[in-house]
Amino acid sequence: MRAPWVHQAPPTRAAFAARSVRDRGFTPEPAPRSHRSTLVWGLLVALATSPAAADREQAQAGSHVTLHWGIDAAHPWPCEGGNAARTGRGTGRVPEEPPRIRSEVLMGGGRSAPPIIDRHGRVWLVSSAGVRVFAPDGSERLTAAVDPVLATPSLLPDGRVLVATRGGDLLAFGPHQPPTSLRSLHPSLTVRLVQPDGSLVIIADDGLIRIDSASGWPSRPVLGPAGPYRPAGSPDGRRLVWIDGHSLVVHDTERGTSRRIALSGPIMAGPVLAAGGEVLAITADGLLYRVSRSGRIVSRVEVSNAAGRLDWILALGTDGCARVRLHDAPLACVERDGSLRWRLELEAQLTSISLDARDTALAIDETGALVAVDGSGVLRWRAPPEPHRRAPRPEVAPLADADGTVYTVAPGGWLQRWR
Repeated sequence: MRAPWVHQAPPTRAAFAARSVRDRGFTPEPAPRSHRSTLVWGLLVALATSPAAADREQAQAGSHVTLHWGIDAAHPWPCEGGNAARTGRGTGRVPEEPPRIRSEVLMGGGRSAPPIIDRHGRVWLVSSAGVRVFAPDGSERLTAAVDPVLATPSLLPDGRVLVATRGGDLLAFGPHQPPTSLRSLHPSLTVRLVQPDGSLVIIADDGLIRIDSASGWPSRPVLGPAGPYRPAGSPDGRRLVWIDGHSLVVHDTERGTSRRIALSGPIMAGPVLAAGGEVLAITADGLLYRVSRSGRIVSRVEVSNAAGRLDWILALGTDGCARVRLHDAPLACVERDGSLRWRLELEAQLTSISLDARDTALAIDETGALVAVDGSGVLRWRAPPEPHRRAPRPEVAPLADADGTVYTVAPGGWLQRWR
């Protein structure tokens, strides 16, 4: 039975889903390397693999259909948290030398959500003013005056970009075409995770819901209670982890079973999924937890004595070491067993960080300077704030593109490009 607040989009929905779209020379999108082809016998409906999927068109028996699995690793920053596991690590590269601000663009519309970067170096920025896309050279490539967008967009397995508006529209943006409306949902819904098969995990007023790509409808009414924090997913799509108060909830998507792991207090940072299935999180009492796949607490270490703080740092490197902020150090690396690998001494505190493909940390400090710290804890460079800068100090983590370009987003809807 369909949930009462979900209804199927009519075929003409795309015609009025976006009120104004201006295309500024999008290049054709090559087929991502993650495509798979298969013969489909019978009915195939895929929410995130075809613009017409929302209309439930039937594939002919024996026809050849391209399916899409996984997010192409060539996208430097495809979603919130850098990937479905929310490690805070992208595939871009921090520049070798300190960059300078080359351009500043006022997006408008108030506060902007953290952007994403696709494999062509295009930056997708959303706010209450809609969607804007910028090329690597700083030129604007697309403007879409859709309903306000408050959450970071996500790349789909087929290479399109998924945007959820506050009005309840799920829009898919592709090259050389206006956005396609996948479906209309209840206005209170927010898409928080795209799984490898194109399934969507959304947050509703009454809980966390998974829309299955094979049916286009919720696979079960409610997975768990809704919360203000983002869920995380394993690369194979078999596990989901979310927060419920003081507990981590680990859900097996194949078996439909969930395991609850109680921690010492409300969870303020995470969850982050490690490669071996372990889950990392920081609680309000300043403890960093690492929990095994079976639910056993592997390590628990105090990273801060400032109970109740909101600006926690948590990212996971390819070395399996967690990057966190200590009460007496702006950045440190904590091993799997809770021991300290290194700590960085700086005069100013750091904001939220991101990691590049080589585990180099990128952050903004309290003075507004851009800071890079390599994987061994050595300060690589510091780019001081420039006096001619118009935008205020960025509050979200800087992001690195594959060519070394760095992007920061500042309050008020400013996008800064560093080279």
